Amino acid sequence: MNNNNYTLLDNVTHKDLRVIPHYSADFGDNVASVPVFATELANVIKHYPVLFYPTDKTASDFTMVALLGLEAGENLFLNETLPE
Repeated sequence: MNNNNYTLLDNVTHKDLRVIPHYSADFGDNVASVPVFATELANVIKHYPVLFYPTDKTASDFTMVALLGLEAGENLFLNETLPE
């Protein structure tokens, strides 16, 4: 995803632009796991199970992820209302 068509935001041209304040599978929130960085770990482990997932077939490298679901495209923490 590379878009070189950058533009500065301004309050006149983008007056109707809003942040979507809720989560939904329509917005790509239906994922079974997400990467976790070491700086996030202290907060993430309070809310989600964290595991180390092999990044290659030899299992010599691992990525830390928060587990959100047990099947592809499943997010058991997804609540399509306002975030808590």
